Amino acid sequence: MADKQSVEVGHVAARLLSVQLPMGLVLDEVILEGEELRLESEPFSAALGKPGSLEVRVSEHSVASFLNERAPSGLRDFSVRLAGGMIEVDATASMIISITVGAICRLVIEDGRKLIIELVRMEAIGGTGAHNLVKKQLDNINPIFDVKQLPLSASLQGVEVDQGWIVLRGTVLPPS
Repeated sequence: MADKQSVEVGHVAARLLSVQLPMGLVLDEVILEGEELRLESEPFSAALGKPGSLEVRVSEHSVASFLNERAPSGLRDFSVRLAGGMIEVDATASMIISITVGAICRLVIEDGRKLIIELVRMEAIGGTGAHNLVKKQLDNINPIFDVKQLPLSASLQGVEVDQGWIVLRGTVLPPS
């Protein structure tokens, strides 16, 4: 077994691209910045000595791919538009016949660590059956993001949805 080694870094600024989370969502870009980074070799760990900044960007394409991968039977062909603080989702629902289902959703930060999709409005010809499929899909994917999926401690302070992007802002926390 190798001896435990550590490295101290005064300032760190990192940009990570195409970060795939264990539950399948791809974060297009993760930007971390902070002071007093400490790296340990055995076991490997990284921690900031002071709170740092976190920005996460997720594209329409990444959200649509995630929804298509996690779709329950009966929903397929998701398309996503991110604009004006809302997520607009269209999908095909297959019950007895195939119908187009549309949903308008918003994102809410829960407990400073989870990003939840909330249904605002739904449009479908299929009535209750289509509504139940959409509700089941939301239950299946929420939370769409949780900071505990990151390899460092963090909290979320804000979320913006506009021009094809979800942008999360938060703080990277030193170990407690």
